[in-house]
Amino acid sequence: MSVRLLLVRHAHAGDRGAWVGDDAERPLTARGTAQADALTRILPPLLGTDAPVVAASPAVRCRATVAPLATTLGVVAEVDRGLHEGAAISALRARFAGLARPTVWCSHGDVIPALLLALAAEGLDLGPDPRCRKGSTWVLDVVAGDAVAARYLPPPDVTG
Repeated sequence: MSVRLLLVRHAHAGDRGAWVGDDAERPLTARGTAQADALTRILPPLLGTDAPVVAASPAVRCRATVAPLATTLGVVAEVDRGLHEGAAISALRARFAGLARPTVWCSHGDVIPALLLALAAEGLDLGPDPRCRKGSTWVLDVVAGDAVAARYLPPPDVTG
């Protein structure tokens, strides 16, 4: 049985260096909010008909990225400390074996690329120029705990 896993990098949240205060509290910018809203139109068709799991890093920007999606899907977005910056990639990788429903994980620019690098080392084809821009999504098909296919969706164009 194949399970779909969407790895969403949080939407645009401005410049980390310009933020004063706890970085975990850094919110989405207006552009990031528009990206999060656009994901509600792009991602649901990729998840099938089973109620998905939607989980986000505790960081405000991650929770805000998937909150509109969770509302659209009629589920509650879970806060998942395992998706926070600096997360243990081996622990996330091990969680693939337990995926039973379509799943969305929203995380950070260090976590998602590191997880993809680990999957590429296992032989997953990420294409010639893998990216992970803010607001982008990696669509993974997971079979028996192994990612067997991947494709990249760039951030939604919200320039209007």
